[in-house]
Amino acid sequence: MSLSRLLLTSMLLFLSACQTAPTSTDNLQAVEERTFDAPAETLYRLSIDTVAGLGWAVSDSDPSAGLIEAGTPATMKSFGNQVTVQITASAPEKSLVKVTSRSRRAVRLEMNKTNITQFYQALSQNLADR
Repeated sequence: MSLSRLLLTSMLLFLSACQTAPTSTDNLQAVEERTFDAPAETLYRLSIDTVAGLGWAVSDSDPSAGLIEAGTPATMKSFGNQVTVQITASAPEKSLVKVTSRSRRAVRLEMNKTNITQFYQALSQNLADR
């Protein structure tokens, strides 16, 4: 093998080993929206209870904006995720609940969907129990 071909092969191997993580976080998050037959104020209170019941730590909340920010705890499967719940009235007795779960690290990305599923299941149960 010629020296130039050896150098080219070495450089290609080096460059392929130096790939970086994607700069976009689109693949590090999951988003889902659902409509509920309840006023936004009711869903906000129930969402705060749901977050607490799941063991997530509320880092910020704004009842007038219908916004809740929470962090999930670190586990053996995840470094923890950041979850945002946004509640908006869509009709007098209907509200849209949008949940976004973002990974803090590119590990176990399916945890975002699991977080959203757990939240909606618990919120639906809390709504039915009220």
